[in-house]
Amino acid sequence: RGFRIELGEIETRLLEHEAVREAIVLALDTPSGKE
Repeated sequence: RGFRIELGEIETRLLEHEAVREAIVLALDTPSGKE
């Protein structure tokens, strides 16, 4: 359950903010195996 969000979309939105020069978004597995 939840929302499917593209990592590139998150980066794009972050970079739209005037205080943000660079951004990178990573999907990491948790110890339980969920992203």
